[in-house]
Parts: sequence; C-alpha cells; structure tokens
Amino acid sequence: MRTTPTQQANAYGLLKSIFKEAVEESLVEVSPCRVKAGTQKERAREIEVLTVEQLNRYLAAVPEARRVPLLLAGWCGLRSGEVRGLRVRDLDLDIGVVHVRQAVVRLKGQLLIGPPKTDAGVRSVSIPARTARVIGDGSVSDDALVARTSHIPHIVAGCIARLAAAAGDVRPVVGAGFRDVTRVADGRPELWRDICLTNQAAIAEGLDALAHDLAEVRRMVDEGRADALEAFFEQAREARAKALGEP
Repeated sequence: MRTTPTQQANAYGLLKSIFKEAVEESLVEVSPCRVKAGTQKERAREIEVLTVEQLNRYLAAVPEARRVPLLLAGWCGLRSGEVRGLRVRDLDLDIGVVHVRQAVVRLKGQLLIGPPKTDAGVRSVSIPARTARVIGDGSVSDDALVARTSHIPHIVAGCIARLAAAAGDVRPVVGAGFRDVTRVADGRPELWRDICLTNQAAIAEGLDALAHDLAEVRRMVDEGRADALEAFFEQAREARAKALGEP
C-alpha cells in the first residue's frame, strides 16, 4: 500500500509516543525511535506572493470568462479548491462578502465537493469594494473614484504624519482628530507602493486637484479671508455628507 509523507509522519509519531510510554513504564530501556525529522510531514515551502502589479498584469492576460475566480483568489486570499467550490449564492456583492461553505478536493484522481477540512475553513471573507464592482459589471473605469476615495487619502495621511513628526515630540498635544486622520498611514508600505504604481494617472490627476485646493486655502490664510475660510469648511462638510450619502 502506498503511503503519503503525512501518513508516514503520523505513523512514526504514534510509534514514537508508544515507545516513550514504554520507557516511562520501564517496559523497555531505550526507545528505538530516534529519527529527529521522523514526524515532519513535509518540507516547508516558501510561498512567493505576487505584487499588486504582477497580479493585475496576470489578470489582464487571462480571458475575461475566467477572470472572476482569479480575482477572488488574488484579492480575497481564497485557496484554489475554495474558489472552485463557490456557487453564485455564495457571493453577496451588495455587502461585499464571499461565503466559503465548500471546497473541491482531488482524491484518487477524482474531483470531489465537500465541506472545508476544518471548521475555521468555513468563513465569510470581505471582498474589496473595487473587486466587487468589477465582478458585478466588469467595469474598470472607476480608477479616478478609487484614487480620490482611497489612494490619495492614504497619501495625505502619510503627509500629515510626516508633517507632525518633523515638528518634534507631538505626543502631549496629539488628539483623536490626528489619530483618525492618520490611521490609514499605518498600512503596509510595500502594499501601498504597488497600489499607487498601478493607478498612476488617476492618482496624479487627483493630486493636482488637491494641490490646487491647498494653494487656494493657503492664500485664504495668508490674506486673512475669514469668510472664504468659513465657506471652504462649510463646502467640505457638505461634500463629506454627500460622499457618505448622509442627509
């Protein structure tokens, strides 16, 4: 009978524990199970993770009919068998969630559908907003919207954090406002580096518009234009409410 490395490791582990008990009960003097790596199931593999740019290039080269499973695998971290086991009802694009309830496994050359191997495998995974929109209608024309609502706010948060740090020790005066505004600056630098480089044109256009607004606010402050500053903050409050769909 053929055995797998996992089966061999499990069998050796059981044998080793039996002889360990036998030694403790003085049934044998020494355990013959002395292979240090005997219970190692398989050699650890180093997983190479695609960068955002590499993933986007890969998706662009894939036929559109096969793109959705790869989008979910890439952006939601699903395993191959989990993606293959998805049904239409497992996707809830309204709230941006994919429910993992079953998986496809290969057993003795056959593909079988069954529940995940562990209870932890049964889960609901958040779908990034842009990925959900692409899955829903195939649209990739919202680069400018994503740049202005996600990418540029992250850049601005980083600028504000750096501005404060350059002033010295600001801990005595840091409040909730600073924490809220700079929260996203605590993200993974390598991830946001790649995200920015995959949406360069839209980000550059948005930064130009932001720079124009900042220059205008700078003039208001320099000239002491109280009414203009109040109008700016009022417009900002209204713009935020509109963006969030608030009355």
